[in-house]
Amino acid sequence: MVGMSWSASLFRTILTISLLGVLTCSGHLYPTPAPVPPISIVIMGFNDLHGALQPETYPNARGEPVPWGGMRTLASHLAALREYHGEGLVVVDAGDTEQGTLESSLDEGRTMIALENFLGVDVAALGNHSFDFGPADPETGTGELHGALYHRLSEARFPILAANVFLERNGQRIPLPGLGARALLEVSGVRLGFVGLLTPETKVTTRARLVSDVVFEDMGMALRREAAALRAEGAEAIIAVVHAGVTCLPEEAQPTPLETVGTWRRDQPEAHCAEPGELATLLATLPPGLIDAVVIGHIHRPAHHFINGIPVIQSSSNGRDYHLLHLYFDQRTRRFLPSATLIEGPIQVATDTQLEPLGALPERLRLRMSPPAPAITALIAQALERTERHRSTVLTHLAEPLPHAKWGVSPLGGLVCDAMREATGAEIALLNAGAIRTSWPAGPITYDQLYRTLPFENEVVLLDLSGEELRRLLVTAYSGIKGLFPSSGLLLRVLYPGEGVPWVDLDRDGQPQPWEQDRVLEVRLSTGEPLVPGRRYLVATIDFLVEGGDYTRAALSSLTADRIRTGVEKSLRKVVEEYVRNLPSRTLLGSRVIPNPPRLSLIPAPSAQSATTP
Repeated sequence: MVGMSWSASLFRTILTISLLGVLTCSGHLYPTPAPVPPISIVIMGFNDLHGALQPETYPNARGEPVPWGGMRTLASHLAALREYHGEGLVVVDAGDTEQGTLESSLDEGRTMIALENFLGVDVAALGNHSFDFGPADPETGTGELHGALYHRLSEARFPILAANVFLERNGQRIPLPGLGARALLEVSGVRLGFVGLLTPETKVTTRARLVSDVVFEDMGMALRREAAALRAEGAEAIIAVVHAGVTCLPEEAQPTPLETVGTWRRDQPEAHCAEPGELATLLATLPPGLIDAVVIGHIHRPAHHFINGIPVIQSSSNGRDYHLLHLYFDQRTRRFLPSATLIEGPIQVATDTQLEPLGALPERLRLRMSPPAPAITALIAQALERTERHRSTVLTHLAEPLPHAKWGVSPLGGLVCDAMREATGAEIALLNAGAIRTSWPAGPITYDQLYRTLPFENEVVLLDLSGEELRRLLVTAYSGIKGLFPSSGLLLRVLYPGEGVPWVDLDRDGQPQPWEQDRVLEVRLSTGEPLVPGRRYLVATIDFLVEGGDYTRAALSSLTADRIRTGVEKSLRKVVEEYVRNLPSRTLLGSRVIPNPPRLSLIPAPSAQSATTP
């Protein structure tokens, strides 16, 4: 020890004491490592934007209209979230982005994809309405059947995914050009895998001719295959992005801009969902650990639930709200911590000065909200300028609102069906509930409002049906699987959607299907006459239903081509436009669209089930 300095002696003493302390406290030579904080990853999920460049309006507590939604405000929210959450934020769009408004449809969704490029969307799912624009040249209808879709896929600077969607060519299944099945992203040092899926129901929710060459694989099979491939490629966690929804909340649970944000954890009973739909059934059968979370769309109802322990988020539609899924990744086990998972939402796309009560937005958003980037504002302005003259045209004034309820009585649906009957001279008109996308407020009704209400390019057609064939069609129309169809010229008593009703074997396969549930108790004409099986009836409807949309194929299987004819060679939208232009201004329509007796009377369903074969 001779010649050792004071500092060296002190260092040796401290080292000896430290080692003795470690050995005494832990029994090991090395100290226990300090806890490593988990990595925070936040998934921002929205869906079914449907071309909503502009906000809708909603009355506040004083009855004043306030803007709700719109891409400008969504961009401001996203910028605030990025400022707060940094590189841990992942932006996911669960599909049906482009189609739904005049300004978006005019360029077949090009502006919406450009906006999502500017917003920095990380990954998206293909939606069923992605096929709606058909060829890239809508004026001539020539070219590749999916030309418009191929253009949008090539323009997107983020992966658009659907692992179960293929083209059928010469008996072979091939991928759609530009459409991905899976994607692997690195987020805050975590390798996140994404699998996209699209509901096979697209075959009956999209015009048949636009998906005639498209094959939809079973979603579960595609998910298992792609999840295995992602794990082999090094994915540490997997998130499914699915355009197939769940109905965990009733229709009346739609959010409004006046609501505050909820938070949901797996230990809350109200955060669990066990509905019987196709996606919920699939998730309930997945083995533990196959996927870690799901971002979904298609149903237009919020979901912030856990199914089979898997967190699921789904927002409403038209950019009105979104959810945040907070995931925490353990850096040692390289897995998410399920007990820490938190769902936040729905968060309303508005500024806090527009919401009541104040505080409806999380504080971290309120403090960071700012105007969107000039490039985003310019893109929206250009799209609106191209359509301003058409959008602002006032068609009529309503003295009272005309609501549309997909699973109930629809006064607006009654008006649309009345327009079809008047234009064609048909005795009866019948329309699928999903053809109508919004309600109408009191006041001026513009062409923009009409387009948002009827965004699809459906043609009005006339069917020559026997009373028996019409009765078969009404089984599917009021089965409740796709809502309850509005009608004109009929008085119906129908069991309210629920369990325990008879079913009619429309396709004669001996197996009950949801669209074969017979809820129709009584059918009369609006004159009070009963429906006569052997009599012929002229029925106005749309080409989508004649092609088998919304599960009508079996019900109309006996219909021959000579009994289908063009109604007026006009689109449904044009027929309704002409009808409402001729309405007396500021008219009260209540007694007209909800007559006495009412067109549709809903009766509670009994607890019984039987089968019949027509």
